[in-house]
Amino acid sequence: MKYLTLWALLCILFGCGGTSQEEAPKKPSKIIFGYLQYEQLPEYQIPWDQLTHLSIAFGRATEEGGLADAANIEKLLPIFREGQKKGVKVLLSAGGGGNKAIMAGVLLNDTYRNRFKKELLKAVEDWGFDGLDIDYEHWAGGPEGYGEGDKEKVALLENFYKELRTELPKGKLLTAAVSADYPEWNGGWGNYNVYTNSMFEYLDLVNIMVYDFTGGWKSSKVAQHASMEHFRMAAKRWSEIRGVPKEKIILGVPFYGVHFVSAETPVGATHMPYKEILTNYPNEQATEKDEIGLLFYNGKPTMRAKAGYVNDNGYGGIMIWAISHDSPNKEESLLQVLYDAFTEH
Repeated sequence: MKYLTLWALLCILFGCGGTSQEEAPKKPSKIIFGYLQYEQLPEYQIPWDQLTHLSIAFGRATEEGGLADAANIEKLLPIFREGQKKGVKVLLSAGGGGNKAIMAGVLLNDTYRNRFKKELLKAVEDWGFDGLDIDYEHWAGGPEGYGEGDKEKVALLENFYKELRTELPKGKLLTAAVSADYPEWNGGWGNYNVYTNSMFEYLDLVNIMVYDFTGGWKSSKVAQHASMEHFRMAAKRWSEIRGVPKEKIILGVPFYGVHFVSAETPVGATHMPYKEILTNYPNEQATEKDEIGLLFYNGKPTMRAKAGYVNDNGYGGIMIWAISHDSPNKEESLLQVLYDAFTEH
């Protein structure tokens, strides 16, 4: 009888079924920082177990410094709470490429800039975000790596970072998306001097957009927009020239391709999500390639190589634009490649 009693107790404590309890997902050894456009929700199922950070894009500025997307984002807060319960840091990303002209006007106006700062801080406080991500992209650029007016915007952006860092509650994150541009690319023309080395001391993470080196503008090459060379050069420039600590550097990868319509001109090029590439080219073994005709993207081997570079060289992790572009099929998924690389290392 006492043996039966002991057996019953063990069953209660540990279970007596023929299958073992499901193991908790492994945590990546590096940061996997995904961006997600909130318009994809609630239909898109967020792969929380494969992310460490998720930034919700975008909290766009109005012309007078308001937060244009507040009502839409607020409706989705229960979804974000699911990720936070799993240990994922959920941030609000402010600005974005589509908002860049308005963001520039807000940045240059003291009243509007201060209002926008307060709106963002209120969003963190009221909605429980784990921090803010600033995606400012309005630069003139030029043959010296900056253009007329860029220096003023750099100074204002640095002060914006500083004020947010000071006013965010303790423990909240402040990150930024920045251009990967460097002088060796595009004949020396670009945005590679639109930052100062000091401005990044206020940030917890620096998300470097290592993609869109080619596209639909007249001076672009018809070529790969996010090569391994771009990745290595951007990483070295930001760690060695900019002096950003490697653990703060999160190197960006695209989950989309750039599709040119002609080998003679880049004008008219469009973006194609990775999952659509697989659908549109079912017989091309597209997961294993980086280009199909005039379509340039990153397949699984290149994504694996980029994760390996991060592992081997001590960088903080990888950032993704955008996770909803990925294939939902585990065998085809680029996110799965990154997750495997950072859990097996």
